[in-house]
Amino acid sequence: MKKTLLSLSAIALTSTLFTANVSANDEVSTRICEYTQIDDKSRLRSFLKDKNLKIRSVFDSIQCNGENLLQFAASSKALNTGEFIIGQLPKSVVADNLASIKEKSPHLHIAAEQRVN
Repeated sequence: MKKTLLSLSAIALTSTLFTANVSANDEVSTRICEYTQIDDKSRLRSFLKDKNLKIRSVFDSIQCNGENLLQFAASSKALNTGEFIIGQLPKSVVADNLASIKEKSPHLHIAAEQRVN
Protein backbone atom coordinates (compact mmCIF):
# COMPACT_ATOMS: atom_id res chain seq x y z
CA MET A 1 0.00 0.00 0.00
CA LYS A 2 2.85 2.40 0.79
CA LYS A 3 4.36 1.89 -2.66
CA THR A 4 1.03 2.74 -4.30
CA LEU A 5 0.65 5.94 -2.30
CA LEU A 6 4.20 6.95 -3.07
CA SER A 7 3.74 6.48 -6.81
CA LEU A 8 0.44 8.39 -6.77
CA SER A 9 2.06 11.32 -5.00
CA ALA A 10 4.92 11.25 -7.54
CA ILE A 11 2.37 11.44 -10.37
CA ALA A 12 0.60 14.35 -8.70
CA LEU A 13 3.91 16.17 -8.22
CA THR A 14 4.86 15.61 -11.87
CA SER A 15 1.55 16.97 -13.14
CA THR A 16 1.89 20.01 -10.88
CA LEU A 17 5.35 20.74 -12.25
CA PHE A 18 4.08 20.42 -15.81
CA THR A 19 1.32 23.01 -15.32
CA ALA A 20 3.84 25.35 -13.70
CA ASN A 21 6.07 25.08 -16.77
CA VAL A 22 3.17 25.80 -19.11
CA SER A 23 2.30 29.02 -17.27
CA ALA A 24 5.98 30.03 -17.26
CA ASN A 25 6.10 29.56 -21.03
CA ASP A 26 2.97 31.68 -21.39
CA GLU A 27 4.62 34.43 -19.36
CA VAL A 28 7.74 34.30 -21.54
CA SER A 29 5.64 34.51 -24.71
CA THR A 30 3.62 37.40 -23.32
CA ARG A 31 6.73 39.36 -22.36
CA ILE A 32 8.38 38.82 -25.74
CA CYS A 33 5.22 39.95 -27.52
CA GLU A 34 4.91 43.02 -25.26
CA TYR A 35 8.50 44.12 -25.79
CA THR A 36 8.14 43.60 -29.52
CA GLN A 37 4.91 45.58 -29.71
CA ILE A 38 6.32 48.59 -27.87
CA ASP A 39 9.55 48.35 -29.90
CA ASP A 40 11.81 48.04 -26.87
CA LYS A 41 14.82 46.19 -28.26
CA SER A 42 16.98 46.62 -25.17
CA ARG A 43 14.36 45.15 -22.83
CA LEU A 44 13.77 42.28 -25.25
CA ARG A 45 17.49 41.53 -25.43
CA SER A 46 17.96 41.64 -21.66
CA PHE A 47 14.85 39.50 -21.08
CA LEU A 48 16.09 36.87 -23.52
CA LYS A 49 19.52 36.94 -21.89
CA ASP A 50 18.04 36.58 -18.39
CA LYS A 51 15.96 33.59 -19.50
CA ASN A 52 18.91 32.14 -21.48
CA LEU A 53 16.87 32.09 -24.70
CA LYS A 54 17.62 32.87 -28.31
CA ILE A 55 15.19 34.26 -30.88
CA ARG A 56 15.87 31.41 -33.27
CA SER A 57 15.01 28.81 -30.63
CA VAL A 58 11.65 30.35 -29.64
CA PHE A 59 10.58 31.84 -32.99
CA ASP A 60 8.49 28.86 -34.11
CA SER A 61 6.71 28.47 -30.78
CA ILE A 62 5.63 32.09 -30.19
CA GLN A 63 2.53 33.58 -31.78
CA CYS A 64 1.50 37.18 -31.08
CA ASN A 65 -2.07 37.98 -32.15
CA GLY A 66 -1.99 34.98 -34.47
CA GLU A 67 1.21 36.08 -36.23
CA ASN A 68 4.76 34.92 -35.87
CA LEU A 69 7.19 37.26 -34.16
CA LEU A 70 8.53 38.88 -37.33
CA GLN A 71 5.09 39.49 -38.82
CA PHE A 72 3.92 40.92 -35.49
CA ALA A 73 6.88 43.31 -35.38
CA ALA A 74 6.06 44.46 -38.92
CA SER A 75 2.37 45.01 -38.18
CA SER A 76 3.23 46.84 -34.93
CA LYS A 77 5.70 49.12 -36.78
CA ALA A 78 8.41 47.97 -34.37
CA LEU A 79 11.39 48.82 -36.57
CA ASN A 80 14.24 48.42 -34.06
CA THR A 81 12.93 45.17 -32.65
CA GLY A 82 12.09 43.89 -36.12
CA GLU A 83 15.61 44.55 -37.35
CA PHE A 84 16.97 42.77 -34.28
CA ILE A 85 14.76 39.75 -34.96
CA ILE A 86 15.79 39.70 -38.64
CA GLY A 87 19.45 39.71 -37.60
CA GLN A 88 18.98 36.80 -35.21
CA LEU A 89 17.00 34.49 -37.49
CA PRO A 90 18.50 32.17 -40.11
CA LYS A 91 18.38 33.54 -43.65
CA SER A 92 16.00 30.78 -44.76
CA VAL A 93 13.42 31.76 -42.13
CA VAL A 94 13.71 35.43 -43.09
CA ALA A 95 13.30 34.49 -46.76
CA ASP A 96 10.14 32.52 -45.94
CA ASN A 97 8.63 35.61 -44.29
CA LEU A 98 9.55 38.21 -46.93
CA ALA A 99 6.16 38.24 -48.63
CA SER A 100 4.21 38.46 -45.38
CA ILE A 101 6.05 41.55 -44.11
CA LYS A 102 6.19 43.42 -47.42
CA GLU A 103 2.79 45.12 -47.05
CA LYS A 104 3.00 45.65 -43.31
CA SER A 105 6.38 47.37 -43.12
CA PRO A 106 8.39 48.40 -46.19
CA HIS A 107 11.34 49.30 -43.94
CA LEU A 108 11.54 45.81 -42.43
CA HIS A 109 11.02 44.29 -45.87
CA ILE A 110 14.12 46.11 -47.13
CA ALA A 111 16.10 45.00 -44.06
CA ALA A 112 14.96 41.41 -44.62
CA GLU A 113 15.91 41.52 -48.29
CA GLN A 114 19.36 42.78 -47.38
CA ARG A 115 19.73 39.95 -44.85
CA VAL A 116 18.75 37.32 -47.40
CA ASN A 117 21.03 38.68 -50.14
